[in-house]
Amino acid sequence: MSDTLHTLTDTPVNCNLEIAKNNILVPGRILNKLRLGAFQRNTRFGNCHRRVHTKYLGMTSETNKPFTLSKSSTIEDFEAANKASTDQLKVSKPEILEISGKGQSPHTLWIGCSDSRVNECTVLGCVPGEIFTVRNIGNVVTTGDLACISAIQFAIESLKVKRVVVCGHTDCGGMWGALSSNKANGPLDNWLLPVRNVRLEHLDELDAITDGPQKNAKLSELNVLHSVEVVRRHPSFVKAHRESGVEVYGLLYDVKTGYLKQVSSAGEAARKIEEVFDLGGK
Repeated sequence: MSDTLHTLTDTPVNCNLEIAKNNILVPGRILNKLRLGAFQRNTRFGNCHRRVHTKYLGMTSETNKPFTLSKSSTIEDFEAANKASTDQLKVSKPEILEISGKGQSPHTLWIGCSDSRVNECTVLGCVPGEIFTVRNIGNVVTTGDLACISAIQFAIESLKVKRVVVCGHTDCGGMWGALSSNKANGPLDNWLLPVRNVRLEHLDELDAITDGPQKNAKLSELNVLHSVEVVRRHPSFVKAHRESGVEVYGLLYDVKTGYLKQVSSAGEAARKIEEVFDLGGK
């Protein structure tokens, strides 16, 4: 099936429908044959116009394209989208699910933001089993977050990942919150305190930037660097870095271009952290 068929539209597109048992596979959806009355077609060999009734999809192509699902999608839409995606994976990489059923051996721990635009597998083009993931608002890493520091320990000691990536991004809602003087009136205020501290440490540098999006991107970059330093102090990382060369990298993702750039490297600061926090020496 053509990769272009991932949205539902009324414009002519290459339309090669796959029939499987009692279902018709429409890009992103599965329709039962009994629902063909809702599938209005004007078929021309090689092309077709199509509109799927919102009763079964919970959305229209005009209001939701180019996305697969929408806020009005039903749980049946989620199940259908999952089946379509899985069926496509079985064709493109048929061995992946069999490998996944035997366990995981990811090469990388990815600590990223919960932002819906920054999905590590989409960003990297990876498949299931490659990336072990921790995501939260603002890709914050602190010693007080048991979920995050436990995931770091598990990824390094049990899964034996070879690298840790901390990835921030432009136009980050967490950074906008830390740059604002408004209260969220809830746990979010406490969560963003580490980012506000990063802002405080670099206040003059940030205040010199008058463009809002650029200031947001700069704070995101500085926050990544701070989180990288926290990872470098983690006992599991310190030991693995010394014994097997595990590294940590900071990356920034541009939501407009889709590209990553590296924002950290092992320099003098990293050497000092290693000297102070490595307790496995003589």
